[in-house]
Amino acid sequence: MLVFYFLLLLSVVYFTCSYKQFSIENYAFVDHELKTLNRVSFKSCVKACEMERVCISVNFGESLDEVGCCTLNDCGVEDEANKGKSLIFTPGCLYHQVRPTEAAINKVYEDT
Repeated sequence: MLVFYFLLLLSVVYFTCSYKQFSIENYAFVDHELKTLNRVSFKSCVKACEMERVCISVNFGESLDEVGCCTLNDCGVEDEANKGKSLIFTPGCLYHQVRPTEAAINKVYEDT
């Protein structure tokens, strides 16, 4: 039984560490804002999310000088194909998923 739990934990850690971040242009995640940062680069925006334990995704609106408004979100979509209900079409905004959602991690549990 201990071996099963170890393998389950190992698969979740592997999934989380091997997670591939993705972006969706002209969409934003709404109603889950943690914090807003103004006049930051996209790279700084993503780094700020990585530093916040509860941050899952960001919305980034770029201006002409490559800095913009960054919104850190405490939620995200399960995967790129699941964007329909959660994301709102927002011209000029970039949605970027930094971490897997809890639903995606739970799917790893179900698959093992």
